[in-house]
Amino acid sequence: MFICQDGVSSDTRAGIGHAESGISPTFGPVGHHHEEAVEAAAPSSTPFGRGEEDFPVVLVASDRPAIGRSLRRLLETLRYTVIGVSSGRNVSEHISPKVQVVLLDLPMAEVLERACLRAIRQHFSDVQVIVISRAGEAGDAFAALSEGAFACLAEPWNQRDLLIRLGQAAEVARLARRGRDLGQALCCPMAPLELVGSSGPMRSVRAQIERLAPLDSPVLITGGSGTGKTTAGHLIHRLGPRAARPLIVFHCGVLPRELTAVELFGHVQGAFAGAADDRPGRIEMADRGTLLLDEIGELPLELQPRLLRFLQDHRVERIGSDTAAKVDVRVIGTTSRDLGRMCQQGRFRDDLLAAINELSLRMPTVEECSTDVAELAYEVLRRIARLGDGPPRTLAQAALKILQQYRWPGNVHEMESVLLQAAASADGTTIRAKDLLLNSPDVADPIHETLGNLKLAGMTLSSIERRAVVETLQACAGNRAKAARLLDVSEKTIYNKIKQYKLTGKI
Repeated sequence: MFICQDGVSSDTRAGIGHAESGISPTFGPVGHHHEEAVEAAAPSSTPFGRGEEDFPVVLVASDRPAIGRSLRRLLETLRYTVIGVSSGRNVSEHISPKVQVVLLDLPMAEVLERACLRAIRQHFSDVQVIVISRAGEAGDAFAALSEGAFACLAEPWNQRDLLIRLGQAAEVARLARRGRDLGQALCCPMAPLELVGSSGPMRSVRAQIERLAPLDSPVLITGGSGTGKTTAGHLIHRLGPRAARPLIVFHCGVLPRELTAVELFGHVQGAFAGAADDRPGRIEMADRGTLLLDEIGELPLELQPRLLRFLQDHRVERIGSDTAAKVDVRVIGTTSRDLGRMCQQGRFRDDLLAAINELSLRMPTVEECSTDVAELAYEVLRRIARLGDGPPRTLAQAALKILQQYRWPGNVHEMESVLLQAAASADGTTIRAKDLLLNSPDVADPIHETLGNLKLAGMTLSSIERRAVVETLQACAGNRAKAARLLDVSEKTIYNKIKQYKLTGKI
């Protein structure tokens, strides 16, 4: 279990739909619980984190009004300062000295041909640019990366991808302005600082991390979504002999296959249209440090042999090159998937699994660490308070009891989202039971019973798939992450199916 450096996990904050429906709900109905005015005592804990630094300023340029409004609303909810413009014309004129990130939701023709991206990079070298590429623009996304974009998000994207990249870009911009080395800036963007909890399972995890850190073999960290796998990876790096060198994090399920190859392995000049210069990939950036491959199970099957070759001979070959460079990197992988089962299904290579799984660590769920819930909840509330100006919220006894009795299928990510919403809606400084957007813990989960009543005989496979997606999302009250877990697919796949079956606004 963990707390992210910016206070609330980047994975599960207030939802934003990719399409024009705007902000979407994340969790189920409010439970009706008895109110109790007595506040629950907060466990003692030492505060940590960024201190009182200003939260990032983001300029959002979007020519699609509904999506632009949704982006601004999401970021403002998370205490970002947002400047909005409706076109790419003269974007650089709107960049104030405080702007750290520019988010471009514009046609690639406007981003590239009108030199919008190039002008930003030339005149504001420390400002990081994230580009949203639309359908049919994958080739131009390569060019955007070559022009200096920090990242490209291909449609359909989701809030998790966006917020991870946004946090990374803001941290790079902040550290670049302090004159620090770019490699160090990329080292631990949005890095969680510690594991929270004193239960037996968490003590065991800490002991295992201390044993794994001094070693140099690859590590595979497993566990459900929101259990702190990436946090554990950061700690293994920080406690090991490579701590002074970069820790580069790459999220394997964020980009399309072509962009994933470029980001991971780099490219040479002329490798594709728009590749004006040589560019190192994340593997080379991590030289003498650590490469953390988040959700390695989402790595496209076509790229797995290339990664396997690197793990075997420690050489990386850029896209378009016929020579390989020696790179000294420790690799850590994380996954919430059953990779053994994926190997049996032909979706993951068994030799790659063997190569990455030389050492292993399993992260426990919140349910397994139930005695840590109070400590964890109060630490989340302290982090939320640092996003604003007021003191941390406290918990009424009835509210704390509900948190302790709830099973937390979404683990820490779900708790962060629930408490963020509760803190925003609470009347005063005390969060009461009525403020918690949770189903009552004594009510049986109807999801599996609902899904078990499907009658499939005579239906086409595509109809079965569509019905499974629709009814699972309905049973999960629109929670895409929970639906993905029930259907044993990635959250990105759920977003793709919503687009494929034209379900936006219908769930």
